Amino acid sequence: MSDSVRLVKAGRTFYRKTSDATVALCTSNEPMVLRGSARIVYDAFESPTRPDDVIDLVAAAFDMSSGEARAAVEPIVEELVAAGLIGPPSSTTAEITS
Repeated sequence: MSDSVRLVKAGRTFYRKTSDATVALCTSNEPMVLRGSARIVYDAFESPTRPDDVIDLVAAAFDMSSGEARAAVEPIVEELVAAGLIGPPSSTTAEITS
């Protein structure tokens, strides 16, 4: 994961937040339920953000070392990118609200 790459929630992604989770509709049209650190990571990409900044955020939020946070965050970011939920900045995101 490059320190200089900025990622953001993908445009035209529909998601809904509940009190303990975010449910997002992936490009495969399969919902992805994000809880705990996965939700924090996804929410951190509301605006263009470097993954290393998210690692720092998670390290502080969960009182863990940078190495532990990196080991936790990198697979989540990779999964979010593969699902089409985050990517390079290109457009705005639509949010479904109740």
